[in-house]
Amino acid sequence: YIGFIFFPDFEPMIKNNSGKPQEIKKITKYYRKLLNQCILSDNSSLFYEFISRLNTIVKNTKSNERVVQENLLSLYYWSISRTNQLANKQFLEISLFSLKNTIRSLDNNKEISEQLGGDIIYNLQGLYRESINKNNDVCLEIIELLLSFIHGDDSCYFVISKYSIQSKIHKKTTNNLGGFYI
Repeated sequence: YIGFIFFPDFEPMIKNNSGKPQEIKKITKYYRKLLNQCILSDNSSLFYEFISRLNTIVKNTKSNERVVQENLLSLYYWSISRTNQLANKQFLEISLFSLKNTIRSLDNNKEISEQLGGDIIYNLQGLYRESINKNNDVCLEIIELLLSFIHGDDSCYFVISKYSIQSKIHKKTTNNLGGFYI
C-alpha cells in the first residue's frame, strides 16, 4: 500500500494559542489521540514521525511558555506510561529517547524554568513508581536520566544552577535506587 497522510501542523496552532491554557489542553488531547491510534495500529513509523514533530514543537518553546511546555511534555510521560508493557518495545524506546533529547535541548537553550525543572523531576519519579513492578528497564532508564542531570560532562544547567532541584534529584534518586534493589 502506498498512500499519503497529511499531518496537522500543530506548531502554529500552539503558537497562536500559547496564552490560552484550555486550547493548549485540547490540542494536547488531540495529539494524544493521534499517538494512541499509532500504538493501537502498531505503526511505530508513524508514531516516530509524530514524536519527531512533537520534539520540534517543544524545542521551539520558551521558558515563559511554561504551561505549553508542561502540556507538551505530558505527552512524553503519557507515551512512556502507555507503552511500558507493549510487546513492541520500539514505541517505548522512541518515547524515552525523545524525552531525553528534548529535555537536553531545552536545557541547552536555557528554556527550563525552576518550576518546570521541578515538574520534570516529579513526573519522572511518578513514571518510576508506576514502572517499578512492570518494567525494570524503564526504572533503570529513569534513574540513569536523573543521574545524568547532575553528574558528568553532560549535566543539565537547570539542575546545576538551582540547588533546590539538585537536592531533590539526590534524594529521589537515592530513595528510588534503594527501593529498586530491596
